[in-house]
Amino acid sequence: LMAVYDGCKLLADIDVHDCSKLAIVDLSVFQNVVDDGLLRFVARHCPQLTDLNLSNCHQITDVSMMDVAAYCTKLSSINMSE
Repeated sequence: LMAVYDGCKLLADIDVHDCSKLAIVDLSVFQNVVDDGLLRFVARHCPQLTDLNLSNCHQITDVSMMDVAAYCTKLSSINMSE
């Protein structure tokens, strides 16, 4: 998604409803819009997730992190740094 974001500045919409094989997700560049709703969606739809970057994502709470723990059972790395 980062390559798409970087290369397509005029991109208005992207459909990621079938991300069941996605293994690495970096949401840190979207830190101002990442919230519990988005993270819960990622957790529930990306069961193959192994690496998750949430650095500087201050709008997430324990609610969405519980979904990450429950649904992302292959997760081996999570970055929640400032």
